[in-house]
Amino acid sequence: MKRPFIILVLAGAAIVGSCGAGGVRPRYQPFAGSVSDTIPAPPDDVIRALELLVRAESLPLRQSSAREGYLETGWFNAETGRWGGGASLNTKEVARIRFWTDEVREGTSIVVGEAATRRIVDPSVADRETETRVPDGHAADSILRRVLDSLRARTGR
Repeated sequence: MKRPFIILVLAGAAIVGSCGAGGVRPRYQPFAGSVSDTIPAPPDDVIRALELLVRAESLPLRQSSAREGYLETGWFNAETGRWGGGASLNTKEVARIRFWTDEVREGTSIVVGEAATRRIVDPSVADRETETRVPDGHAADSILRRVLDSLRARTGR
């Protein structure tokens, strides 16, 4: 009698464990001052289009989920375009870009984009706690705005 119960418990644990911790979209919000726009497309289409545009910029794609409406690049040097450098002490040039998108009405989404850099490099602290929005005119800010402009052109906005 114990054996079927144990099998059910183990099977249930395996199913719950395989579901993950809630996906890739973070719980935190974009930085104040992040850019946003309304796009005439559903969120999953917006993220898929952003994936193509980010790749066209030769940026490293760290994670993306069309279902969750989220995309994040890996760390890159915004001046040289080289990937990596998340642990670089050059906090002025190394950046990452994130996009959140949510449906505001059927077939229309709001997309918010941020370009972040690190204030400090401290592996003992969560990434987000070390980050700040790049200043206007920063190379990563220019890339972010170029991607959003391309998205607008692609969606006819």
